[in-house]
Amino acid sequence: AAEAEAYLDCDPEKARGILKEIYKIARDLRAEIRSFGARLPPTEASPVFQNKRVLVVDPDESIQRDAHTYLEQWGCLVETASTGRAGLQMAAMTAGEGGYDVILAANRLPDMKGWEFFKSLKETLKSDQVPYVMLVPIMEHDVDHNFVRARELGAQHQVGKRPPPPGQSSGGSLIVKPLVDVLNTLLATTSAQPAPS
Repeated sequence: AAEAEAYLDCDPEKARGILKEIYKIARDLRAEIRSFGARLPPTEASPVFQNKRVLVVDPDESIQRDAHTYLEQWGCLVETASTGRAGLQMAAMTAGEGGYDVILAANRLPDMKGWEFFKSLKETLKSDQVPYVMLVPIMEHDVDHNFVRARELGAQHQVGKRPPPPGQSSGGSLIVKPLVDVLNTLLATTSAQPAPS
């Protein structure tokens, strides 16, 4: 109570300055809590995630780490590649074993563009029905129009990711909620399809 009285007796400009500082701290804290909450996995994994094989093709090691952290907690089996070529080789090698249930790939890879990866993936798997999600950095203009071109080739899903800090090649992060929504849609669809005879 004494501290409150002391504030009441201070200069009005000083009181406004203190309040502005408190509001700024509160806004920053709220933003940090939202950011942290957005990175948390759902409290219960969807049963459609259990034992699903997911390939993540992204040069950012932080994105690969996030994929292992979240998707494995939800019951997925995760494999990662840093280049389009490595991702295509992995997809080809697993095709005879049933392949991947979902393939997440960056819109820009060190050795090819995202739409080129998707096109090559369809050719490699000899299928028009590839469970593909393009990972697109938020707040960045895609001068190559990767998702537009991939969509022309049949891609249906994209999910935003936070890009690494300017000038760095690592440090980005997955945006969890939209990823969960898209994976639920894709995996529920593939789970509902009958096995090939």
